[in-house]
Amino acid sequence: MLLTSCFTGVEGTRRVVMSKNDVAATRPGAEEQLVAGLTGTPLAQWQPGREFIVLDDRAALMFDPHTLPADPLSLHLSGDTLRYQGNDRRVTPGLDTLTVLRFADSVRTYSLPLRQSRITSMEMPMMADAAIVHRLDTMLRGRTLWVRNPMWHTADSLTVQGLKYSPVRVEKVLPGVNVYPVRICFRTDSLSGWLPVALPGAGPASRSFAQQFSLTDPRSNYPAITDETWRLIQQQRVAEGMTKDEARLSLGAPKDVSQGHNSALLYELWQYPDGSYLMFCDGLLQRFKLAR
Repeated sequence: MLLTSCFTGVEGTRRVVMSKNDVAATRPGAEEQLVAGLTGTPLAQWQPGREFIVLDDRAALMFDPHTLPADPLSLHLSGDTLRYQGNDRRVTPGLDTLTVLRFADSVRTYSLPLRQSRITSMEMPMMADAAIVHRLDTMLRGRTLWVRNPMWHTADSLTVQGLKYSPVRVEKVLPGVNVYPVRICFRTDSLSGWLPVALPGAGPASRSFAQQFSLTDPRSNYPAITDETWRLIQQQRVAEGMTKDEARLSLGAPKDVSQGHNSALLYELWQYPDGSYLMFCDGLLQRFKLAR
């Protein structure tokens, strides 16, 4: 129904093939290259004493219950450092072979049974490789980045509205939360915050470093954009007359793109997962509906 209402009087809708500019935008950029080397170390190369930071209290539920108290969550492991002790093989009554990893803190030893032995230090669920966190901290501490995500977390875990593409100074990189191996802490002149970041092989791709931060000022790549339009982009807003590049900077790439035409005009419909849509006529935004 959306297509019918938006394309009334328009002939021949079709799925759009990516343009050269769109293809170029999908190639690995400087941000991907920066973190490309932060891949995990294969289990076979782990040395005893390798440190992992627990990211969530629920990580206790992964371990062999025989090494835990009756209520594993009472351990409150989040933030604790566990040191790798070694591993061995165990055959279950069903004749499955498990690889059992052993970790220890200052109080107890924990056993983590795995059905696969080809795991890297970045693939440990709800645990972060302390060496990787330290490496990223060394790479970024004191550096100026531009934030792509305007929804920032504060020290007390509240969410505040920042500005998209605003410059921030990295204060430190800490172990992350839940499934995110790191969080990057930063500040502006008036506000401080942090964002969770996924790394190669760890965490959802939707929160990769490249999707959270830019190494350079994005504004410098678009000298033709007016100050008024750039302010809209920073607030994730759109307005009639915007170009497709401006809309993409504001809302991100659409989930689906379709084109249609009549005898004189070319129409393009962008649809987003949250139900938002943008309608372009000859490359300029003609109408839109935002879900938020």
